[in-house]
Amino acid sequence: MSDQQDTELKTSAGTYLRSLREGKGLSVADVSAQTYLHVNIIEALEQDAYDSLPSQAYIYGYLQSYAKLLNVPPDEVLTLYKKESVYEQPEQLPETPVAPSPVVEGSNKWLHVLIYLFLLGAGAFALWHYQDVLLPLVQREPAPPGPVSGRIEYPITIVEHPKSPFFRAPNTENEQPQAISQPGAATAQEQASETPAVTTLPPAQSPGERPDGIIPATTFSESTIVTGNGPDRIRMVVNIDCWIEIFDADNEKVFYDLARAGQTLQLSGAAPFSVLLGNADAATVEFNNVPFDFTPHITGIGIARFVLGEDQ
Repeated sequence: MSDQQDTELKTSAGTYLRSLREGKGLSVADVSAQTYLHVNIIEALEQDAYDSLPSQAYIYGYLQSYAKLLNVPPDEVLTLYKKESVYEQPEQLPETPVAPSPVVEGSNKWLHVLIYLFLLGAGAFALWHYQDVLLPLVQREPAPPGPVSGRIEYPITIVEHPKSPFFRAPNTENEQPQAISQPGAATAQEQASETPAVTTLPPAQSPGERPDGIIPATTFSESTIVTGNGPDRIRMVVNIDCWIEIFDADNEKVFYDLARAGQTLQLSGAAPFSVLLGNADAATVEFNNVPFDFTPHITGIGIARFVLGEDQ
């Protein structure tokens, strides 16, 4: 084929594709089977009857598939299609000049005023929030430690003195201290008295008077302390140094002192007795020869307060 004949065949895309198909000895049905396009579409493409076909996007696809089957560059066929009057370039709208927005005189001034007021309000809020919320949190004193719970696991000497005993005690500030009686050496005043004197074990050096006006029943060197007079008896075996306070039914002090480890207290008087043990683990208690369990009366800090001989 000469260049003149080739140019004549390229007058349109459809004519060009039909001539190539016929030159390869293919029928319209053969092209339809290989491109999966309907026979009517193949015939419309070869006749340049694009009005019977869908939009240009579909036409582009049809032409490209047909050109690839015939081994022709698809761009060459599309160039022929674009030259035809059916192909319309998209119309470009003229650019419309945008008029500048009018500048309102004084608008910038009010804008600056609003920004200044906003910043002033934000600063005032931040200052108030710091003084009333954050500053108290920073300056807050640490909370005092909470109460200690549980029993004390180590021996103590004096844990706590009650403000008043179970019974109101009479004023004993002006009472005269009672002399410690020795076996076989009773005074005339003790012989005239109907109340038996305090009995102790073998003589030892007498201690001085205590600040509260009470003289201990015996020295701390003794292993057994026997004191008091009455129908009811208390026996305590002390295994740890412990402060002990015992008052009888008449609110008289039966024992009010520091008991040492290893001592045994044998006390007599009239029940009921109000008892305080400064360390609940320091002693065992018997009342009228019967062991007394004071475990339910132990407080949270390890002391014990209970009553012996009280009518239930």
